[in-house]
Amino acid sequence: MQTPPLPEPAWAGPRTGQRPPAENFLQGDLIMAMRARGGSGAIGAAVLFAIIAVLAVILAVIFHTQKTEVQVSLADAQDQVDKWVTENEKTRIAAMIDMSSIERTHAGQLMELIGLHKSLLTSDSGKSFEAIRVSLDLEPGKTVQNELDRLRAEEQSDKQLIDQLTHERDAAVDRRAAAEQEKASLQQKHEQTVAELSAQLNMLKAEYDAATAKAQSEIEALTAHLTTTRKDLTGKLSETRQKRDELAAKNVVLERKIAEITSSRNIASGVDPSRLVDGEVVAVLEVDRVYVDLGVRDKVPLGITFEVFDRIDGVTPDTNGNYRGKATVEVINVGEDSAVCRVVRRPLRGTTINEGDVIANPVYDRDAVYRFHVFGQFDIDNTGRATAFDRRRIETMVSQWGGQLSNELGANIDFLVLGRQPRLLAPPTGSDKLNPQKLREFADSKKRFGAYQGLVAEAKNLSIPILNQNRFLAMVGYYRR
Repeated sequence: MQTPPLPEPAWAGPRTGQRPPAENFLQGDLIMAMRARGGSGAIGAAVLFAIIAVLAVILAVIFHTQKTEVQVSLADAQDQVDKWVTENEKTRIAAMIDMSSIERTHAGQLMELIGLHKSLLTSDSGKSFEAIRVSLDLEPGKTVQNELDRLRAEEQSDKQLIDQLTHERDAAVDRRAAAEQEKASLQQKHEQTVAELSAQLNMLKAEYDAATAKAQSEIEALTAHLTTTRKDLTGKLSETRQKRDELAAKNVVLERKIAEITSSRNIASGVDPSRLVDGEVVAVLEVDRVYVDLGVRDKVPLGITFEVFDRIDGVTPDTNGNYRGKATVEVINVGEDSAVCRVVRRPLRGTTINEGDVIANPVYDRDAVYRFHVFGQFDIDNTGRATAFDRRRIETMVSQWGGQLSNELGANIDFLVLGRQPRLLAPPTGSDKLNPQKLREFADSKKRFGAYQGLVAEAKNLSIPILNQNRFLAMVGYYRR
């Protein structure tokens, strides 16, 4: 970069670029002095001239030295200016300096120009260019123009970023406005919904209050009616209890009478009813056919079975306590005074059916109707599983052969027929104590076992003969068909 030429001072001569020597000024002054004095003292003039000449030489040397130093400083300043100021800036600076009206030396102009350049870079024109570079944080080899270009590029980038952010801000503002509008719409709908629900709630509350009042009124009416009814029923209940107690007393008297009659009948016969003889064999026709002395007049049912016992021993139990005779016969034909029976169980080895042998079936009695209470579950065919179905088979036998069934055990019962004794489960332990199924099973088994044992105790207390399954089947001569 080149600095534009500065305007020359008035004393510069014909554009030599050099200041006139100092002795020219001195010579002019000496000539003018001599002319003014009109030739006074040649010696004095010579001495004065010599002094002046010496001074002129000295001044010339001094001025030359200063000029050299100024030129060196000017060159250095010019290098600094070229380093820190662009050509455009130099042109603007030169245009700002009006050199036509002020006479300046080259050094003064240079110093003023350097100060002007510094004032463009910092507010303190006394700083050196190096200090200005450090304060501007310029890298070595970089000019202010480079830094300005970089800053302008950053400014342009920042401006674009600001424009982008402004656009995004405007879009966000638009979205916010739309959201505010939607919020206001939703708020309006919400308020409308709340108003509708409030109206419905008020209506439901009114209906509820009306229903509550009606229900309260009905409750009061029902309470009054219930009080009256309870009072009436209490009186009737008292009367009913009194009648029940009277009937219970009468029932006790009747049961005692029945017990006395039953006891007297048993005492009169002298044996257990289950050991009473029902008839006898009157003839043996074939190996498997016999006649008995029971017929239509004796109300003997077709299909009934009898156990055959020896005429001398009568109805007696065997070594196992069962009333099992030496043979079993079944009525297959009923006449007026007799019936034909077939032998369904052969006589024991070493025994035969003879005329005069007695027959017995605890269910049948020609002169009376025996009452039976059947309880529990039975396994008639020994399948290993006791069921309620086999209990109904037992009840059917009793009904078909002239007996009468009773649902309860009392003094008027002639026989208690018990099925297999229920198994009493062990009480639940451990975690089974909290198992509802285990607890229910234990409670059911305990209930069945207690009912069974209670019937046994009651029958013994009333002196009612107890027939288990085997004894009953043996006495009636049951066989699997």
